[in-house]
Amino acid sequence: MQVIFYKWHEDGSVLVDAPQLNDEDFNKTVGAYSQSVFEPCSNHIITASNCGNIIVWQLVNSKKFEHKALKIVRLQEKAITVLKLANGYIVTADVGGSVKFFDLKLKLLNWFKDFNVQGPINSLSFTYIKSN
Repeated sequence: MQVIFYKWHEDGSVLVDAPQLNDEDFNKTVGAYSQSVFEPCSNHIITASNCGNIIVWQLVNSKKFEHKALKIVRLQEKAITVLKLANGYIVTADVGGSVKFFDLKLKLLNWFKDFNVQGPINSLSFTYIKSN
């Protein structure tokens, strides 16, 4: 599998980068990519994989629009099916029906697993209620 980054310019031009990453680069299994999200106010992109890993990418050359994998972090044993950013948290859902909340340093903050869900979670959405 491949992750592909696109950058659209106002003039209609498009830059594309498809960085290569294999198991030997970090001596860890990469797995098949499931979803990616851009970290807010950062040049990092986070990609989830089907072996429970998170790949952290960084834009290393803005003129040439080149990205490089910085690290692979094992977050969990099960495949990550959903990856979201919500109100400053990284949220994952997996094939076992669990939902986990992490801070931006990938520290586990909360874990919900008793939803009586049979099988994978395929989508998550959040709403924000402004408190008075």
